[in-house]
Amino acid sequence: MVILAAVIGYYYGYSQKNYQPTETTSVFEEGMEIQDFGDVPPDIFPLDFPFEVGSSLSESKKIIYKDSGAIQAQVVYFSQKPVEQSADRFQEYLTQTGWTIINNTNDMGIYSLYAQKDKAIMNIVMQNDELANQVRIEANYVINK
Repeated sequence: MVILAAVIGYYYGYSQKNYQPTETTSVFEEGMEIQDFGDVPPDIFPLDFPFEVGSSLSESKKIIYKDSGAIQAQVVYFSQKPVEQSADRFQEYLTQTGWTIINNTNDMGIYSLYAQKDKAIMNIVMQNDELANQVRIEANYVINK
């Protein structure tokens, strides 16, 4: 199964109008096309997502699944904030923007929020990264056809 993943003051949302990739690379694998967007969010990623001020994307890709027609946008970045603080911020964002939180778990240091809105799914996973000494945040946004 597909892994699923603008607040004033501390946080803001990326505006894709201001952050367009200069070049997107594509890789074709069995049944899917993977597009690498570098350090900007994929073109389908929600504009109002509350990225942390000062953070930059370490991964950004869009995956198009040929069989199902589903499209997934995935971003990864690192946060200086504790996992619980990030989780609270994302819960607030999802609730305020009309998402229904289906699952909210904190198990063995991995915090996950799974939400649905119409035909879209959002999964946000947060965990401490010992090597980076930061919190790794991965957000997956999937549009099902």
